[in-house]
Amino acid sequence: MQNKKNIALLIGNLKDRAGSERIVADTANEFSEYNNVYIFVCGDKNTSYPINDNVKIISITREIPIGKVKQIVWYLSFILALNKSCKRYKIDCIVSHWTKLSICLPFVGRDVKKWAHEHQNDILLPLWLKKIKHMTYSKLDKISVLNITEQRNLKHTCNIYGVIIPGYVSNEFFTKENKNKNKNNKINKLLFVGRLVEEKQPLLLLELLKKSEFLLTDWELDIIGSGPFYNEIENNIKNHFGSKVKLLTPRDLLNDYQESKYILITSKTEGFGLTIIEAMSQGCVPISFNCESGPKNIISNNIDGFLLNTNEEFICMLNAIFNQTKKEYLFFSENALHKSTEYNYSDVMNIWNKQLGQLIK
Repeated sequence: MQNKKNIALLIGNLKDRAGSERIVADTANEFSEYNNVYIFVCGDKNTSYPINDNVKIISITREIPIGKVKQIVWYLSFILALNKSCKRYKIDCIVSHWTKLSICLPFVGRDVKKWAHEHQNDILLPLWLKKIKHMTYSKLDKISVLNITEQRNLKHTCNIYGVIIPGYVSNEFFTKENKNKNKNNKINKLLFVGRLVEEKQPLLLLELLKKSEFLLTDWELDIIGSGPFYNEIENNIKNHFGSKVKLLTPRDLLNDYQESKYILITSKTEGFGLTIIEAMSQGCVPISFNCESGPKNIISNNIDGFLLNTNEEFICMLNAIFNQTKKEYLFFSENALHKSTEYNYSDVMNIWNKQLGQLIK
């Protein structure tokens, strides 16, 4: 049997229940079957997803600070800490899951294989980070992206070919019990899941609901997330919606997907859209803006979900589903459930293992 390799996964932290944190936790657990695996974080070592006991979480430096001058100093100390940690744990391959950290990979020792996995597109990156990314990524051994749109963007902007490794639906969503529940527990409920930040546009969602027939129906909305807009959203709900809209903090989403008929995505941009395929796995149909990447790479419009280009189209679609028959809803729900099976956990983990194997062979 070959000697185990030492693999490091790099991320800011694991505290949030978001897509990148889930992928880091799951791939760490997968890789640890045949390798020694470390997760390098900045600051807090707490995690929201289960990590195998044989995976070690190492805090190599403090969290990235706010302010350009402080960040310059931080980056210098981070590169030193990253090199020191790679030497200490004799790392053979490091996989970074945050662009702000991935740009530092070329400064790691020559003997370490360097891999950046991109979770977001360049639209959300500040100009300085885009420029440094375009200079440094050509020096990496591997880059992976979430969908074909991001693959094309990377080729266009950096002249680099990225391997596609999509998101996936975790195994807990596909038990026999859950398959039976996802049709029987549906009520007239809409769902919004995501960080309460500008790019997700949760405040716009509330404005669209006001302009629709929502307040005249028996439908409800659950908003699940946290972020800087939390208090403003809370006040907006109190002033305009009352008990028809609930604002909830992040949690295990399985029951919410099973109860809700539709998940609403008002994002300006998405890297992939993990909550979309999770929702679809429980027959919850996505209604999304047709942003540059993510939803349009998953949803087949008017078959297993809806892709909308304007606020007016979004309002019209809301009004349409409020008056939908059960038969009409089930058509989309069953198609959504079928689509989610294309994002099987085992199949995607096989891609991760194959790509890692190619680097450390």
